[in-house]
Amino acid sequence: MKNRILLFAFLLIGMVTYSQSPDGFTYQAVIRDAGDAIVTSSPIGMKISILQTSASGTAVYEETQTPTSNANGLVTLTVGSGTVVSGSLATIDWSAGPYFIKTETDPTGGTSYSISGTSQMMSVPFALYAANSTPGPQGPAGLDGADGLDGATGPMGPQGPAGLDGADGLDGATGPQGPQGPAGLDGADGLDGATGPMGPQGPAGLDGADGLDGATGPQGPQGPAGLDGADGLDGATGPMGPQGPAGLDGADGLDGATGPQGPAGLDGADGLDGATGPMGPQGPAGLDGADGLDGATGPQGPQGPAGTYTAGTGIDITGSVISATGSGAMPEYAYANIGNASVLGAQTLTAVAPAGTYVNGVVMNGSSITLHANKMYEVSVAFYIYNATGGHTFRLKDATNNQYLATELYFGQGGSDISYNISTTSCLIKPTTDINLELEKTQGTDVNLIGKIIVKEIK
Repeated sequence: MKNRILLFAFLLIGMVTYSQSPDGFTYQAVIRDAGDAIVTSSPIGMKISILQTSASGTAVYEETQTPTSNANGLVTLTVGSGTVVSGSLATIDWSAGPYFIKTETDPTGGTSYSISGTSQMMSVPFALYAANSTPGPQGPAGLDGADGLDGATGPMGPQGPAGLDGADGLDGATGPQGPQGPAGLDGADGLDGATGPMGPQGPAGLDGADGLDGATGPQGPQGPAGLDGADGLDGATGPMGPQGPAGLDGADGLDGATGPQGPAGLDGADGLDGATGPMGPQGPAGLDGADGLDGATGPQGPQGPAGTYTAGTGIDITGSVISATGSGAMPEYAYANIGNASVLGAQTLTAVAPAGTYVNGVVMNGSSITLHANKMYEVSVAFYIYNATGGHTFRLKDATNNQYLATELYFGQGGSDISYNISTTSCLIKPTTDINLELEKTQGTDVNLIGKIIVKEIK
């Protein structure tokens, strides 16, 4: 890493406001120099890459552009309109994601890109997706719908103009009257006309006056007695009365004398054989017999021809011996908690216990992590914030060269309201010499949070 590490912050907002061409979308970034000052009204050198599968995946498209920042340090450009380095934005299959956008920036306007940032494209412009994604197979044809009703007959068009009258022909001569013909047959009676609709019902007539009641007639003779009705159901049984006192036990009677034994009876006829009972459980298996003698060893077949080998990366083949030449060391990584978040300056970093599980080849220095030269690291920071007052800013820093790295991590709100939110940032760093990486708090004091920093060697 150079002694001067250049800082930039980016904000990708063009995922729904892409340019008029379907092969492009808008990208914006705020440019800062090494002293954290905004670079205004200056040409900026930028390289944009679209990576497939992961933040370190294959670049399917690369281009360079040199936009000019405005008075606020903001640059706006359309990805797809720059100078193409490799690939074609129009041929990307957006359905084969996920995809990540990687930006590299030189605030002096050149191509000395000093730092990079990578973010996942969480959505894809619809026009780009529709233009390049692979369509699925056509589904089966649906059932024919019911025939619709015939439409109403349209109104008759206007009558065309009458044609011109033809010239009257000359009247012919009147011919002689012919004899009267026979009378024709009577025509068939015509069909009865349809019954017309019933007219409306007239109003009801007035009710007549009630007649006088007639005189009461004499009483008739008494009729025969009716049949007896069915017996009613028995009433419920009343409760049992209390038990009376027990009577006295009577005296035991004397045992009678035992009579003589009678003669033995005759043997009864043999009963029928009972049904066969169920089979009992199977007995234990017998011991295995002795193994037979091994057969004689057959003669050895001829040796086959020697195979051929192709050495790959980290493999050496000398004669018939294959040896590994690459390093078997695990990649460096660290997973640490972030402490004293209400104190300005470098934050305390402690490996998540047990340290051997979360730290490999990385030196933890209390408030910094040592990154080694010529290795590519992916650095991620995540906060869960609660009970925060005001604004708070954290920044990754190369403490060895006193330079800030990557994007600011900012959160906050006014007053003393309780806040619950999550803030994250990540970047790629490849130093040219060993450096100490710190997480420095540059703004705010009163905050409660749970924080983690993850450092992972990826190349």
